[in-house]
Amino acid sequence: MQERDLKVVNIKGLHLRAASELVKLTATCICKVTLYNGVIEVDGKSILGVAALGAAQGSMVTIRTDGEDEGEALDKIADLFGRGFYENEI
Repeated sequence: MQERDLKVVNIKGLHLRAASELVKLTATCICKVTLYNGVIEVDGKSILGVAALGAAQGSMVTIRTDGEDEGEALDKIADLFGRGFYENEI
């Protein structure tokens, strides 16, 4: 298992479009992905779960990956968070 704390940097936070981008990415991963905001833990492959985090800009989210491609998956997820879920690229 690997774990990393990531900051939500995009202005709108982890809203439905951003959650959709994350779930599209995690759906390609073999490993289990969970997100934890200090209150609830959700399945990183569930759009409803990710959206339920209610993670606003500046929030910290702990990402846990567990399985065959856990390191690669965590790096890709960290990149997506760092890019603000591509909101600045639209």
